[in-house]
Amino acid sequence: MLKTIANLYEEGERNFSGLEQNGADLGESNLSEADLSGSKLRGAKLDETDLSESNLSGTDLRGASLQKVDLRAANLKNADVRRANLCEANLSGANLSDANLNGANLSKANLSGVNLTQVDLRGADFSEADLSGANLQKADLRQTKLSKCNLGGADLNKANLSGVKLSEANLSGVNLTKANLNEANLSGIDLSGAILAEANLKMANLRLATLNGVDLNKTNLTGADLRQVDLSEFDLRQTALNSANLSRANLKRAKLIEVDLSNTDLSQANLSEADLNKANLSNANLSEAKLSGAKLDQVNLEGATLPNGKKQGFFTKIQQFTH
Repeated sequence: MLKTIANLYEEGERNFSGLEQNGADLGESNLSEADLSGSKLRGAKLDETDLSESNLSGTDLRGASLQKVDLRAANLKNADVRRANLCEANLSGANLSDANLNGANLSKANLSGVNLTQVDLRGADFSEADLSGANLQKADLRQTKLSKCNLGGADLNKANLSGVKLSEANLSGVNLTKANLNEANLSGIDLSGAILAEANLKMANLRLATLNGVDLNKTNLTGADLRQVDLSEFDLRQTALNSANLSRANLKRAKLIEVDLSNTDLSQANLSEADLNKANLSNANLSEAKLSGAKLDQVNLEGATLPNGKKQGFFTKIQQFTH
């Protein structure tokens, strides 16, 4: 059948829609701009095949081998690509909206500028893949492997990244507005210029992360690990930080007016010149914290541990630590 398809293609035929070739060997062939929409290619071998600008919408590619395949600008809308092997594939500019990539291997693949809107990516492997500028709005990325992945400038608005491990990934300039990053591991990640407005980072690990120019407006950082993070001069007035770990964090000149910092670990944190007026620091740990020049009017310090290791009562003024 391969020979027939190849011959037909060479003769100018491009319409192969509805093709049934489950398990067929179509590797290293040229099917550029071919119409394979609605085809059944489950378990097929398409390694190193040229499928650039082809129409694979609604195609069944479950378990197919597509290593190093050329899918540039291809249409894979509504395609079923579950558990397929797309290692080192080139999908730059492809349309994968509403496709199912659950459990697919996309390690080292080129997905720059790809449309992955609302795609099911659960359990997929994007290790070392290039997703720069990709559209991942509302995509389901739970349990996805994104280590060393390039997500620079990608749009992850309302995407679900709960529990995702992003070790050594590039997230600079990424849009994570309203994204779910609950318990995500972002330790040491460069998030410079990222938009995290209204994102859920509850219990996330952001230790040593770079947050230069990050938008944290209405971000939920409840219980998050923010140890040694630089938040100097940040406006955190609408950021949820209760129960967060901000030990040794830099909060110099930060705006924390009326912010709930209850049960927060601020030990050895730099809060010099920070505005903490009317903030809730009940049961917070401020041991060895720097408070020189900080504004602490009407602060709730009930049960809090102050820089000298002592406990304080309700609305106690602690100006002695601000000099």
